[in-house]
Amino acid sequence: MFSHLRITPGSVCISYLVPYSAIADITSAVNSKSDTMREVGVFYFSINGKVLLDEKDDVNFNELLFEAEKLGEKFESSMLQSLAASPSVPQQAIVRVPKSLLQEFNSIRSSFGRMMNHVSKIIKQNSPPLDDLKSLIQDCYPGRSLKVKLDECSDISGVLLVIKDECSLTDIGLLQTVVEEFEVTEAEKHIEQYKTTLKEFCHSMSIRLSLKGRSDMTTPYLAIETATYVFDWEPQELMLRDIVDILSEIAGQFVKIVCA
Repeated sequence: MFSHLRITPGSVCISYLVPYSAIADITSAVNSKSDTMREVGVFYFSINGKVLLDEKDDVNFNELLFEAEKLGEKFESSMLQSLAASPSVPQQAIVRVPKSLLQEFNSIRSSFGRMMNHVSKIIKQNSPPLDDLKSLIQDCYPGRSLKVKLDECSDISGVLLVIKDECSLTDIGLLQTVVEEFEVTEAEKHIEQYKTTLKEFCHSMSIRLSLKGRSDMTTPYLAIETATYVFDWEPQELMLRDIVDILSEIAGQFVKIVCA
């Protein structure tokens, strides 16, 4: 048996969803060195829920790994039972989104649009090979619907429109992939500026909507709080999609929209 955990490169990782509120209980169980724990060695559960085993510490590593998987399944099952038995677990939060925030949401959409415009112009000036550009996108983001769109593009401008459609206020991964792969360094500053603006916007919005307290809340075990956002106004379709993206980003919860 190995007597302690070492987080080292090359370690094998088994991941389980372990909420922060359960860490104290797990640590206590580890320290108690129960029979179950002695079967697989001493484990340390990190806050992100990962169990790490160092394969260099024991010749019976495969056996220990199998036992670790069983232990993780047993722990997960016990947590689910605990959740089901607890009627006091918070299930839902109500958050009102006033129309006065419309200007702020328009502002972040404008920042996104300006960034896309600047980066698109720079990419066109660099003129990456059209076929290489299409191939990169298809390899990194496989999917029939995206392939069909790209097949219809006869120039870089068309491909850039596809990229724009695939991006959102909170996800510009495809655009970043293209910029990095073709080394369009002039565009990087515009992307970084937008990411900073988005981060500041999300922080400000979380305070305006009093979401920070909810997102930082210690949720008992595996409970997931669903937030319902109530509007006293009806956003247009594109604006509604933007709002859902932003709220999901700052709350880290399932988002349900209700127009009162």
